Amino acid sequence: MISTKLYSQFVLLLLLFVFVFSCGQKTDKGKLENNVYINKDFGLELIIPNDWNARYGKPDQLSSENVVDKLIEQNPWFDNLIEENNLNEIEYLILKNEKGSQFSVLSESVKRTTVVSSYGYLEYLKLQLGNFKIGPHKQEIKIQPDTSIINGHKFESLDWIIHFPDFNLQHKYFVRLVGNKVLILHLVTRNQNSNEVFNSLISQIRWN
Repeated sequence: MISTKLYSQFVLLLLLFVFVFSCGQKTDKGKLENNVYINKDFGLELIIPNDWNARYGKPDQLSSENVVDKLIEQNPWFDNLIEENNLNEIEYLILKNEKGSQFSVLSESVKRTTVVSSYGYLEYLKLQLGNFKIGPHKQEIKIQPDTSIINGHKFESLDWIIHFPDFNLQHKYFVRLVGNKVLILHLVTRNQNSNEVFNSLISQIRWN
């Protein structure tokens, strides 16, 4: 059975996968003040619910070298991805609750890419995830055909499920492209209904 600590580190590391294009290009990383996250690039405000703990930092602050080394051992190309895209320098917001769910708000620039739509971004992400090996565990990756509306704003979404012996780890990515910048809402659950958790979180989002 995977430990709670290892699970948390593993999930945090997987967040690096949404930063597939940046190559050092900066976007507004947002700020966390008085339990409210604000991202001016997208006019987003997220009030942190009382049952979630929020923190802000870089991947090397939020993950473990042992976990990184283990994944690189199975995926040698992953080390190059981290270094070439300066992923260790990116900061992002992550929320956790006591039931093991995690939620992140991330953004990056796609200015130097051929991506022109949220769906196109998810196609590339799907390709990256499909190349990633996690031991013998079965994976399912699916871009959802229907557009999601989050408080009046359109998002495209992708589900990534990893089947461990004792539980299923479910990732939900919601992506919105505005100009040459992309906003990613990323939810990970294993013991909760992902739709219920996500709906409770997005009810705290406001757009300016």
